Amino acid sequence: MHHPPKSQNYAEPNVHAVIDQVIGVYVHIPFCQYRCSYCDFATYADQDHLMTSYVDAVISELALRTTPGDRRNVSTIFFGGGTPSRLPVHDLRRILDALHTSFEISPTAEITLEANPGTLDLAHMRDLRAAGISRLSVGVQTLNNDILLRLNRIHDAEQAILTLQRAHEAGFDSVNADLIFGLPGQDRADWEQTLTGVLAAEPDHLSIYGLIVEPGTLLRRQVVSGKVRLPSEDDAADMYERTREVLSANGYVQYEVSNWARPGHQCRHNLIYWEHDPYLGIGLSSHSY
Repeated sequence: MHHPPKSQNYAEPNVHAVIDQVIGVYVHIPFCQYRCSYCDFATYADQDHLMTSYVDAVISELALRTTPGDRRNVSTIFFGGGTPSRLPVHDLRRILDALHTSFEISPTAEITLEANPGTLDLAHMRDLRAAGISRLSVGVQTLNNDILLRLNRIHDAEQAILTLQRAHEAGFDSVNADLIFGLPGQDRADWEQTLTGVLAAEPDHLSIYGLIVEPGTLLRRQVVSGKVRLPSEDDAADMYERTREVLSANGYVQYEVSNWARPGHQCRHNLIYWEHDPYLGIGLSSHSY
């Protein structure tokens, strides 16, 4: 083993400086009704009977990851998945209570929950807002019902738009719509219709990703077998360029490669990742930095 010369000075890490840093917290909720054909995340269908014990495990992990006597300051919390909106609100409250026990949560903290249309109604959204969720991220993906069906999504276009509209009514500080371009069967005209339809619902923020066909997914097998065909790379690139034009014309500012926001609605948790600030990951497959 190589040892550094004794004449060199190496500073000890400043543990207290690290502890004093404001951090973000990501909590992974892996439960889904169905697994989308493109998904390669740690998600599981037909496992809802494990929700309560999973939440118990998350709370135990939080206790283990907290330094005794040092309550770190948290500015953002992000519940991702999976489909976190499938988690009963009382279990979500249990996690939030544990977070408040383990950390100093800023009174102005951004607390995001990912949600799928088809899992929410107005009463449920109001319960989420009352529990402390300030930002709802709605997985729209596309407004083409045929494509949604092929992707194993559980909602249709009408439910997606209604969810975005009701999210505003429920009182969330910020509402995001997740979209994907380059999907099987999608063309530029279809993508334009999706953008126009979603913008009519006036989301505060849009996260728009180009499709990646990941190894091990159902979609990868369908593409390799020739069962489905993807748009050309040129068509996908045109969809992205058109996205930038349309969103800019409608007052959205692109602040990251896949994210646009109205002024004051940038996702602060996204920015933690983008700017290499510290965050703590809790739950199955989560990552910390």
